[in-house]
Amino acid sequence: MDTSLKFRSVILKFSRMLSDEINTLLLEHQLNYSLWQVLHYIQQHQPCTSTEIAEYLNISRPSIAKRIQPLLKLQAVSQHSEADRRVRILRLTDSGQQLVIHCMHKIDQLEQELLEQSSDTDIQLSIKLIHQLTQQLQHKKSGVHHEH
Repeated sequence: MDTSLKFRSVILKFSRMLSDEINTLLLEHQLNYSLWQVLHYIQQHQPCTSTEIAEYLNISRPSIAKRIQPLLKLQAVSQHSEADRRVRILRLTDSGQQLVIHCMHKIDQLEQELLEQSSDTDIQLSIKLIHQLTQQLQHKKSGVHHEH
């Protein structure tokens, strides 16, 4: 098997399995990984707009709007209109902040369990490689190419 094909299949399989594990952890809170990504972004960047979230997660604005609705129903997020009524400013509510803290703790525990048998060197090299690949994809998307 070609190394690049093996690499891709391993990364994709890991990503799906990790998402499934996180979904299992979040289910009791009426969340899934897609909603979690939005909550986590808002927590890190509030106040923010749905456009900012869509750009960060690399998904469409209508997809973000669909994800925000259940978060509003859970009263985890509040939205306020600015002078330009098309722009909605998003923030976590107090209960949303507590939800993020609680879920983050559970996800951190899962991550620690997964990494406990790996060396710090292996973990750092993996982070470095994935970060480099992410940057290459971001540059490719924005039309910037670098020679190696």
